[in-house]
Amino acid sequence: MTRPLLRRLLILAALPVAACTLPSTSAPPRPAPAAPPPPVLASLAAFATVRFMDPGTRQAVLETSGGAVIDMTAAPQARNLGTLRPGARVVVEYDANGTVRIAPAARMARDAGGRTRATVREIAVGGSSMVLAGPGGGTQDVTLQNPPMMAFATRLRPGDEVAVRLEPAAGPAAAPE
Repeated sequence: MTRPLLRRLLILAALPVAACTLPSTSAPPRPAPAAPPPPVLASLAAFATVRFMDPGTRQAVLETSGGAVIDMTAAPQARNLGTLRPGARVVVEYDANGTVRIAPAARMARDAGGRTRATVREIAVGGSSMVLAGPGGGTQDVTLQNPPMMAFATRLRPGDEVAVRLEPAAGPAAAPE
C-alpha cells in the first residue's frame, strides 16, 4: 500500500460515524397534553368521636379515625351541643365560605348532599391540596383554596374518614373511586 492511500484510510477511520449518517426525517415528538387541574373542594367534612364536650364554654375535643385531635369552640349559633356526649360519633364540616358545622354522624348518612366519602391518603404542607382514596381504592388529587378549610385539613391525618363536595369544574372531574 502506498503511503498516501494508507494516510487517507486512517483519516476516514477517524471521522465520527454520525457524520456519515443521513439526518432523520421523522417529525419531532409532540408534547403530551397538559393534565387538567385538580378539582377544588367546596366542603370538607371529617368524621370524629367526641372525647370531651362542655356545653357551657362550647369547647369540644374530637378525635378522628386517623388519630388526629381537633380542639374547637363551637360558634354561638350552633345548636344542640348539649346532645353531644363523649363517645358520640360526629361530623365536622368546613365549607368554602368558612362556615363550620358539627352534627351527629347519622345526619351525614341521611343527607349526603352531593358529598363523596373518601379516606385521606396525603395532605400537602399548609393544606393547599390533598390526595383522597375512594371506596373503590382509586385516588384523586384535590385543591383547597379557603384558608379556614386549609387550616382544618392540616389537622387531619392519613387514614381519616372524610366526606367532600367538589366545586363544579370546567371539565369532567371524577370523584375518588
